[in-house]
Amino acid sequence: WRSPVCPVVSGLTPDHGDFVRRRILEIAAQAGPPLSSKEACESNVFVVLTPQPGEVVAKWRARNPRLFGSDSTDGTDGAATAMPVRTWYSTSLNNADGSPPKEIANSAPEYRLKDSRIASSVAEDIFGILVLVDTNRTGAATLGQLADYVAMLALARIDLDADVASSTTILRLFSSSDSASAPSGLTNWDEAFLRALYKSRMTLLEQRSRIAASMAEDLAP
Repeated sequence: WRSPVCPVVSGLTPDHGDFVRRRILEIAAQAGPPLSSKEACESNVFVVLTPQPGEVVAKWRARNPRLFGSDSTDGTDGAATAMPVRTWYSTSLNNADGSPPKEIANSAPEYRLKDSRIASSVAEDIFGILVLVDTNRTGAATLGQLADYVAMLALARIDLDADVASSTTILRLFSSSDSASAPSGLTNWDEAFLRALYKSRMTLLEQRSRIAASMAEDLAP
């Protein structure tokens, strides 16, 4: 994120929805993405909890198809799926400094700089995300676990198919049938990952290795 993160939560009671929203903001404040200085901000992190996810996605797509245009954790367009949580990220490719490319009529956008051997001249920015939670499939997950899990998905483009069994992370919440083995909330591993992600330069071609090295130093100095 390079634009201020502003979550909104629906499908819960006002108190529970406010808890999830504030937890996302608390984790974001610790990780490093920009936050709005105003209580009333323009929402760009949409967290929806519903027992009818397919119907919600169909209606939302009809109203705001742009939110579904960049990246999805599935290709079903809201059809039934076994995944308890799905995400759709809206992203844009900008210059390394965050400015948009120069538009050229009848041709591809023109970016300011050329790539070097160690850095790219462009970076992909998140400007919106929909996190859809199927409440029929959340099992024994607590609201606290769910809030921290959603925060991880909202602040980083997480591959929900990744094998995280060997890591102590809240991302294990729905990775097995035994939710009791999942952490009770955000772990040191999760916090180290988010800090490393937001300390890293998005344009470095070895960004992944830099994040891994930063995490290793943080977790085992």
